[in-house]
Amino acid sequence: MITLGQQPYQGLANEEVLSFIGVSRKTLDRPMDCPDFWYDLMVECWRYVPRDRPTFRQIVEHLIPLASDQFREASWIYNHPTTDYPSDTEPNYVPEGHGMRPLAVTEPVDEVSGVLFTL
Repeated sequence: MITLGQQPYQGLANEEVLSFIGVSRKTLDRPMDCPDFWYDLMVECWRYVPRDRPTFRQIVEHLIPLASDQFREASWIYNHPTTDYPSDTEPNYVPEGHGMRPLAVTEPVDEVSGVLFTL
């Protein structure tokens, strides 16, 4: 929405995007004319360590002050506050050591796309 549908990582192949994000730990530059408010939120969501990223609840609380009166009147989440949300301290990612292994860029898995992974 901020870039009006512009493709992120334009000109980079899939393995280059993986290297850009996973190895170099880089993030995208601020889109032209993007307000600080939105770019700061994007950067928070792009944090490398999943547990350091904002939860959905934190994102909603960040965005509510921008909501129009029309949104506030129609919004379920705004009009039906609940404490039944998962705790912000509960993991919203798969913790290390739970059967999931990170992917490393070394061996081809999909010859069609040419994406390189080690499983």
